[in-house]
Amino acid sequence: MVLLVGRDFDQAKLGRIPEDIFIHQSVDQLTVLERADLFITHGGMNSVNEALYYKVPVVVVPMADDQPTVGARIAELGLGTVVRRKKINGQTLGRAASMILADKQIADNVNRISEDMRKSGGNEQIVKDLDHILNQT
Repeated sequence: MVLLVGRDFDQAKLGRIPEDIFIHQSVDQLTVLERADLFITHGGMNSVNEALYYKVPVVVVPMADDQPTVGARIAELGLGTVVRRKKINGQTLGRAASMILADKQIADNVNRISEDMRKSGGNEQIVKDLDHILNQT
């Protein structure tokens, strides 16, 4: 497990860390997502899109802004679940992770949306579409 804590977090607050948990101040998120089975995130749109692109289901723990909406949509589409920040602890995260990893329907949904994302053409297709729209006048 990779745990990203940021630069300002006092890692000593975590106490004894099991050997299979790797704590970092920063990571190359795309490199990690290429190998991840599950992503626990605040629910930022970019992070969620990156996870889904790499076929990784998500547990969203919304903090602010659009994150509650993103989390609700993830749950609605069966791509993961939401854990409210006030309810977060080892048990709630563990239950959410176990549920997602055991749910074949979530895996199928994540695989399907990942394939759709990959087929869409990405940023290059968006530029082509915008050029087409803007040049129709």
